[in-house]
Amino acid sequence: MARPATWNWLGNIGLAVLVLLILVGSAFHCLPEIQAQQRLQQRKLELERQIQRFEKEITILDFRIRQLQTDPKAVERAARAWLGYARPGEAVIYWVPASREQTSSPPDPSPDR
Repeated sequence: MARPATWNWLGNIGLAVLVLLILVGSAFHCLPEIQAQQRLQQRKLELERQIQRFEKEITILDFRIRQLQTDPKAVERAARAWLGYARPGEAVIYWVPASREQTSSPPDPSPDR
């Protein structure tokens, strides 16, 4: 027995609605996975940048180590800087940076000082 045309039309709409519901459901099901993938990709980029910074720092430190192992003048400079050593007759001047509180206020212009 043949179906009326109305049933064919309703069947097509029902099928379209069913397909649409499946697509929307799949999108909501996959959305957290996609967001997690994006977060992991961002974290990967951050870690790669950090690795590059560490590699640069390692290169600099290796150079300094080689200098200290082979250059007596480099050892003397390091001892003077780190330990405050000076030769007889030399003066050691220590530079202490001003704190933010001291630099944020303008100097007192009063002549009493």
